[in-house]
Parts: sequence; C-alpha cells; structure tokens
Amino acid sequence: MSIETYRKIDLLIFTLLAIILDAINVFAFNAFPLGGFSISLHIILSLISIIRWGYLGSVVAVLGGLSYSIITTFIGENEFSLQLITMEKVIPYTLGNLFIIACSLYFLKWKKVKLLIKPIY
Repeated sequence: MSIETYRKIDLLIFTLLAIILDAINVFAFNAFPLGGFSISLHIILSLISIIRWGYLGSVVAVLGGLSYSIITTFIGENEFSLQLITMEKVIPYTLGNLFIIACSLYFLKWKKVKLLIKPIY
C-alpha cells in the first residue's frame, strides 16, 4: 500500500468517525436537555489528522462542521428537505472549524523532532 492510499483511507476513516461522533453528540444532547453543554469530539479527531497529515487533515474539520450543521438542522424536523439547510446554519460552524488550522500551525511550523528535543515554552 502506498503512502497516498494510506493517507486517503486514514482521512476517510477519521472523517467518518467525526460524522458519527457528531451525530451521537447531537442526539445525546437532545436526549438529556439538563446537561447544559456538549463536547464536540470531532475537534480532537481534526487535530490528530492535522498533526498527522498537515493541511490535508483540515478536511476532517470542515466536513465534521458541515455534518454537524446538517445533523442539527434535521433534529426535530418532521420531514427531510434540503430546503431546511440554509447558509446561516452551515457557514458559521464550518468556517469556525477552519480556525483549528490556526491552532495547529504551532506544531506544523517546527519539526516534530526539534520540538521533542527542545520544547518551545
């Protein structure tokens, strides 16, 4: 298996896991309304994929945000309609997830071996 094939499979698995975890997150948050908060686990998967694959890993963050927006759109709706998906619901969360890339620039700028030998504080 080539590195390109491995990268595609890895990003696909991380993206599918992010979508599944976001669906579980939305359903659990609606099932337990007294919880008061939810934790989006796809952000963790996004950071892992960005550390592993560089900027290509941001695909997980963007698709995870898009899936979260779509899933929350259809919770509580009686019929499935693509007209319910509006840009006001999709763009803010998806663009917000792009800032995960900014957090990972810290790790992508320096070599990982250099960070292990001499940490930057």
